[in-house]
Amino acid sequence: MFRNYIAAALRNLARNRLYAAISIGGLAIGMAAAILTGLYVRDELSFDSFMPEHDKAYVVIWEIDLPSSAPIVEDWTQSFLARTMILDFKEVQAAARLNLYTQPIGVRRGEVEALETIGWSDPDLFRILHPPTLAGDPVAALNRPDGAVITRAMARKYFGQDAPIGQVLTLNRTVPLRIGAVLYDLPPTSHLTYQIFASGLNASSPLRLTGKATETRGAFGVGVRTYLHLPDAAAAARINAAMPAFVQRHLANADGKMALGIKGSYRLIPVTDLHLYPLKGTSLVNGYGQGSRGALLALAAIAGLILCAGSVNFINLMTGRAARRAVEVGVRKAAGARRRDLVLQFIGEALIYALIALVFAVALVEFVGPQMTGIVGRPLAVDLWRDPLALAACLALSIAVGVLTGAYPALVQSSFSPATVLKGVLPQTSGSAAIRAALTTLQFAVLIGLILAIIVIARQTRYALNDGLNIDKSMMVTMDISPPPPVSPPGPGDLPKPLCRDAFPDQVRGLPGVAGAACSRSNVLDVGSTSWVVETPTGQIGMDITSIDHGFFELYGLRPVAGRFFSSRHPEDESSAARPYEPRAVVINESAARALGYARPDQAVGHTLHPQGEPQILIIGVAPDITFDLTHPGTHPATYALATPALDTLNIKLTGRDVPGTLQAIDAAWRATGSVRPPRRRFVDDYLQTIYLSIIQQGRLLDVLCGVAVLLAGLGVFGLASFTVERRTKEIGVRKAMGASRTDVARLLLWSFSRPVLWANLIAWPLAWWALERWLEGFSRHIALQPWMFIAAALAALAVALATVLTHTLRVASAKPVGALRYE
Repeated sequence: MFRNYIAAALRNLARNRLYAAISIGGLAIGMAAAILTGLYVRDELSFDSFMPEHDKAYVVIWEIDLPSSAPIVEDWTQSFLARTMILDFKEVQAAARLNLYTQPIGVRRGEVEALETIGWSDPDLFRILHPPTLAGDPVAALNRPDGAVITRAMARKYFGQDAPIGQVLTLNRTVPLRIGAVLYDLPPTSHLTYQIFASGLNASSPLRLTGKATETRGAFGVGVRTYLHLPDAAAAARINAAMPAFVQRHLANADGKMALGIKGSYRLIPVTDLHLYPLKGTSLVNGYGQGSRGALLALAAIAGLILCAGSVNFINLMTGRAARRAVEVGVRKAAGARRRDLVLQFIGEALIYALIALVFAVALVEFVGPQMTGIVGRPLAVDLWRDPLALAACLALSIAVGVLTGAYPALVQSSFSPATVLKGVLPQTSGSAAIRAALTTLQFAVLIGLILAIIVIARQTRYALNDGLNIDKSMMVTMDISPPPPVSPPGPGDLPKPLCRDAFPDQVRGLPGVAGAACSRSNVLDVGSTSWVVETPTGQIGMDITSIDHGFFELYGLRPVAGRFFSSRHPEDESSAARPYEPRAVVINESAARALGYARPDQAVGHTLHPQGEPQILIIGVAPDITFDLTHPGTHPATYALATPALDTLNIKLTGRDVPGTLQAIDAAWRATGSVRPPRRRFVDDYLQTIYLSIIQQGRLLDVLCGVAVLLAGLGVFGLASFTVERRTKEIGVRKAMGASRTDVARLLLWSFSRPVLWANLIAWPLAWWALERWLEGFSRHIALQPWMFIAAALAALAVALATVLTHTLRVASAKPVGALRYE
């Protein structure tokens, strides 16, 4: 019997090749989109799970509570926290620090020299994390002050071999590192982006240089991520419950606050949760792309809708052609077949079609998967034939789709009365036309929603990269001018050399092709990583702080909203030589003026700030709100001060003439300073691309999914048009015989296919508006949803529908009525 059913299914497939191709092709495309999306979601959810004992590795998260501001969640902690937690909590079996805030350092071996970012870490880091090791012992390597652990890619780059154990790399041409272990290259699903790990015991290590300075009660020391090894999740829960008391004992002053008046609490999270944890600024500072659970859910939902759109084509064509198999149903029933047997037969046929579609979908995934690297930003693991779990999931998906899409057509086709159909009367399936119209409407609702999302994301990204910044960033280059790390701990009172007031910035300003230059701190493009608490008459507010030099605002094309900016004509703005980090005057942004309670920006000028633990500071001006990172809701109140020793970045404005030659001249001027570090610079536009990388990738993924939705909608309408035109052939012939013109017939058919698109707007518009409004609220500044966006999406979907059926319509409208009247 089953062989008979399979033969019937294959004969039906061969007899209706066009409709079968549309049905199976639509299912295959929908399945391929679902499989690719599933692989991407699996990658996002599997970060760091490749390491043994990953379920016992935890990271300490700092949740900072700022007065009158949203909490900030960071993954950096005080330097001494690891050792303190080992002493306080018996559950902590190992603790280690990894330095986060580090600049690339010149690494050299022989004639090979390049800038690399070094992960300074404690030896126990590799007792907690266990990346696969190619050679050597990572723990023993970092137990040596001159020890280092590198990846195989670095080993091949500098030594030309896989296991250069015992050989030496040199940092800044002065600090030797001896290779003690080599790791296999870390996969893209690792939060660790360093390829060179150096011992925190080294005299040049930031862990050693800054550790002593932050071992005081209530200290604000920052810059390391703290890792813990715990026996199980229950131990983490016990430590989290005890954290408030721990903070009070070790990190808070008598009033429960840390340095600068900040309150905060700590929380332990599994290392596998770090990638999707809602951290602020992590993707920029720590070098890896931060994921979003909300974005993954949205992407999975869209992929599900795409799969539904492919299934709609199958259901529509199966029910639309049900009458063509009425005689077969009648004969089978007359021969004794029960309705249950027919339902099983038709569902079995649907399963066969779904399995055929799965084969094409897997082939499509294997072909398209490698091309997804440029879209998602990393290689996507696509090897279904060697992944039994993924292949089993695909098979389950195919079976589920086959059963669900075949159930309704099976019930429709098995309901025919044999007495009726054997007399030659074709049955009219009750309500099937309405259901087909509803499914087509749903299909176009998905398409309209995707088009709307693409329009909004593209415009918001363009706004965030250009108009939303409030600055002139064209031809702007930033260059790291911070001094190299000292080779020994600094003595009391030692301050870094203020390179901003050295000859190098003046040499750059004098170069042809340079319009101007000004110094700042590196965080000026993303204020928010340092904060203090300011007293106001109505309470306390949190404010971001950063340092700039004369001419910084003017270089970016800004003008004061009120008051003035810093100027060399006002030496009273400068910090004193005795207290170079304590500003005497500040410029605040508009958000700070509002937070301080001033109705107008000019009212703030001339008043003073009262930071906790700091002397009063004069407000000399108000600047526009500027932040390059709009991906967080709200704009933080910010202050800008002159603090020369803290300036580590040179902002350079190019004229645009001979850009390559100008950049070479800047690099030559840097080398002429005698610095042991190669020049490190980047265009501000490239920095912005880094900030909005995840949003750009979301837009690219939506582009792909929208293209799939367009294809599926086109296939569906094409198949439906073929069937509708076939069913209405005689009607069209009668209309033409009665005097209807070709235009009348074309208008009739085009209108019948336009109605589902118009009805789809009633579904898509409100849902898309709600979802996109929620998405835009995640930005501190964003575009407004405008009516033309919705109209454009509707017109685009309508154009897809009409362009698809236009050939059918014109062919039928131009046919002679005599042929139509002889039909059937």
